Amino acid sequence: MRDDDKAGPLTIMLFWAVGLLTGLVIGIAVVHGEGNPYEQWVAEGGSGLSSEYNEHVLRVVWTGTGLENWVVRVAWCESTMNAQAVNPAGPYIGLLQIWDRHAPGEDLTDPWVNARVGLLIYERQGPNAWPICQYV
Repeated sequence: MRDDDKAGPLTIMLFWAVGLLTGLVIGIAVVHGEGNPYEQWVAEGGSGLSSEYNEHVLRVVWTGTGLENWVVRVAWCESTMNAQAVNPAGPYIGLLQIWDRHAPGEDLTDPWVNARVGLLIYERQGPNAWPICQYV
């Protein structure tokens, strides 16, 4: 293998950042684009930004992972399914109590953003990212 074929820390970080930004852009586009799932949810009788809606968001974002029930239990443990929850110790924010340094400048109180960033964190760190609530 040639030296220029090796992926260095900068290359890895660049791929990670592109993946993170791509995921966040997709999540934000889903919330703010045509066919807004929140508006559809309310039109179908959903009750605003309730715990029921937040659970729905988690299940949609984590669909296909086999972890849909687990992430819902973690969110109940971490934030009592409150998208506005903030623990100033981190600060840890939103449904999955994500450290604000994981997504600088993003609105982690938006359940779609929080769920997507949480999935990316899970893909990198596994359940250990939630040391207490991973066992619920």
